[in-house]
Amino acid sequence: MQALIVLGALGGFALLVVAIIKANKKQQAALAASLAQAGFRAVPSVDGELEEAFRGLLSRGRASRTPRNIYRYAALDYDLYRFDVAGHDHTETSFAMVFKRPLFPAFALLPNFKLPGFLNGLVQKLLQSAMAGSGFQQVEVPGKPQFREKCVLLAKDPRHLLDAIPSYVWERLAGFPGHLCLQGEGRVLLLLDLVTGKQRSANNAQTELRRMVERADALWSVLRDLQPQNAVV
Repeated sequence: MQALIVLGALGGFALLVVAIIKANKKQQAALAASLAQAGFRAVPSVDGELEEAFRGLLSRGRASRTPRNIYRYAALDYDLYRFDVAGHDHTETSFAMVFKRPLFPAFALLPNFKLPGFLNGLVQKLLQSAMAGSGFQQVEVPGKPQFREKCVLLAKDPRHLLDAIPSYVWERLAGFPGHLCLQGEGRVLLLLDLVTGKQRSANNAQTELRRMVERADALWSVLRDLQPQNAVV
């Protein structure tokens, strides 16, 4: 009798595993269809230089992280990549714009959240701790109070960044709706969306893909004004 109970439990566990695998395959198929409909195409791999750039930005301040399940949306002046990276206990989704030429010294652009009371001081301490561990410094953009109110800009070499990227670019980025969160170096710009790690239905995934394509196009409308002499070569 005890053996039958054990066999029954094992059989139930096996059925549960099969059901989870089937559900995951169905979810992946729905996502692939959404990606194809939005104009993204699967990329088996990227060249070594680009993979290293992705890994460097994704791993900054953390253990090495390699992108997988890579898809590419080919725009006229840039490519928009969508890929997965493994977190501690879940999978995160990231988007990155890749340009034809280098544009940025290493930088990160974060929302300047205004929190009440001690929470704001706590966030500032955490930010300072993270900067100390990554070699980044906070950057003040001269004469742009709107930018300072909405964004926090970090760079490894603040002077180099301000020389390479005109202040009007930062001002226009501060005018973007929502919480803009970017990390860039060379010809790669990582779009660190604050909600991309969450599970979504196929309909929500389609909406999110369209939103990211529109955001990338809006970002390019700002960055395309950079002249060759402003770019990092």
